[in-house]
Amino acid sequence: MELRKWQVYLNGERVFMRGINYVPTDAYPARASEKGLRTNVSLVREANMNALRVHAHVSEEAFYRACDELGILVFQDFPLQWTHRRSVLGPAVVQAKEMARDLRNHPSVGIYLAHDEPFFVVPPEKWSYLALARTAAEVLSPRWVLWQRRVLGPAVIRAIHEVDDSRPVIEAAGHPFTTNHLYFGWYYGQFRDLERLVRLIPGFSRLPTEYGAQALPDPASLQEIWPVGQAPDWNTLSENYRLQAGRMEHYVPWEGERLAYVRDTQAYQAEVLKHATELFRRLKYSPTGGTFAFMLNDPAPAISWSIVDWRGRPKAAYAVLASAMEPVLICAEYPEESYVVGEEISLPLFVVNDLPRALGQAGWNWELYVEGERVDHGAGEMQVPADSVVGIGRARARLPAPGRAALLLKLSVERATEVANSYEFFVGSGR
Repeated sequence: MELRKWQVYLNGERVFMRGINYVPTDAYPARASEKGLRTNVSLVREANMNALRVHAHVSEEAFYRACDELGILVFQDFPLQWTHRRSVLGPAVVQAKEMARDLRNHPSVGIYLAHDEPFFVVPPEKWSYLALARTAAEVLSPRWVLWQRRVLGPAVIRAIHEVDDSRPVIEAAGHPFTTNHLYFGWYYGQFRDLERLVRLIPGFSRLPTEYGAQALPDPASLQEIWPVGQAPDWNTLSENYRLQAGRMEHYVPWEGERLAYVRDTQAYQAEVLKHATELFRRLKYSPTGGTFAFMLNDPAPAISWSIVDWRGRPKAAYAVLASAMEPVLICAEYPEESYVVGEEISLPLFVVNDLPRALGQAGWNWELYVEGERVDHGAGEMQVPADSVVGIGRARARLPAPGRAALLLKLSVERATEVANSYEFFVGSGR
């Protein structure tokens, strides 16, 4: 296993990591059964992903066995997050060696990571200009300024390599020019701003290791923490169940109906993940080496970034992310939320092939519908090489009428495989 320019090479072959963050299966490790651990790994495989970031913890032996058997590449964090007292140095070195000793014989374990976000982090409910300025200063500061980057991180890296020098060790997650955390549409900006940023600064998308948004769980699961007929207790949902109420209200305002809130928050989360995942896949190797959404699961009742809740019930984002993670993907540059009648759209179209073989001659087509009526279409053919991203044309059309619009994409390859994708937006009258 090698890491070159933030791209993974497995036995000399470059592999694009399509992954997600995984937190403990259960908040109480003794309750985590082998069946539950294997189920979570299977959920990743079934969602067309080939990698998992074990976020800020070391999982149980059965988890790694399942990853070995199912062919899931593990991006393994050492359990260090944010800032620490200097007294942690000795125990961290000892535990880093223990982790490497426990995991080195698992073929699924590909990369170690020494420290998650080794800088000051303030939760949204305590945001202030001073706190955010401190975080920004620490994130952008050179390594020698912060003890955890100057001393702690390198000590953990050396400890891991003493025991296992066959795998790369990344110093930190959350650095803007390497393993970035890009929560556009949740902690800052709108989710479409992400594409504008990485166009301006491509290095921000080298290896995104976190992005996403919170969403309410399945209604049956939600009943356990917010029963039907009960007014929302925002304090309890925030303090006990991790809801970041201010962030949620900013992006998906509460309008008074519980089931509608489930639907709307899940739809928003799904769109945030679809947009970012497709963007990073279009940027494959230029410069992006892989992508890790945040996150797969909940270890306890929560309103969180998970795409599968604590009862194993998937949110809407699970199916949407599974489509965005297909090894072969047809996609468009993400449309704006709305346009006006008479405006022309001109969206570049792409085929992403993560397979180690060429697709041969591929046929593609697009159709544009407004209020259910087809108003334009296009088609073409293209050779798609192995492990590639190919620009195949544009969906160009003038919008003739107001209403809800949908852009439908289809790709057919020689082996009769068909891949589809779609985007929705609104056409206003412009008055």
